[in-house]
Amino acid sequence: MGTPEMTFDLTLSADAMINGRRQRIYSPMMLFEVVQGYAIEAPAEPVPIEPKGKAVISGVFRRDPEFKSVVKLKATNLPLEVECSEVTLEGDASRYELSCTAGQNVEPGDYPIELAATSYLAGRDTQQTPYNIPPVEAALTVKGAAMASDK
Repeated sequence: MGTPEMTFDLTLSADAMINGRRQRIYSPMMLFEVVQGYAIEAPAEPVPIEPKGKAVISGVFRRDPEFKSVVKLKATNLPLEVECSEVTLEGDASRYELSCTAGQNVEPGDYPIELAATSYLAGRDTQQTPYNIPPVEAALTVKGAAMASDK
């Protein structure tokens, strides 16, 4: 748990008695791959939103077939006056959607945000151990307010 994704070679060894002599024997080299239980893909382009407007951040969710736990996803590091819903991903979900709203006074600009996922691993005796992958970078673009309505 907590091991980053990686691939490495693994060779096992054992001490054995062969013809009355102790010898060390080795297995053939094996490829060992550590994978995440799930992955989140952010939208390829910044998601546009206007003051007093709504937007949806959507993307792909992939799950390793052996990973069965519920995953909760939320947007973090949002600009002031922007709020997004949290979503729960269960079963065979392959996409996610976070509904966002912007307040009237949100500042126009490009904002890097993060999509943070949390889950758990089921341990012995049904003990749940938190399991989180690193946040995924995404972006919001707050468009300027319509000038005509201000006059």
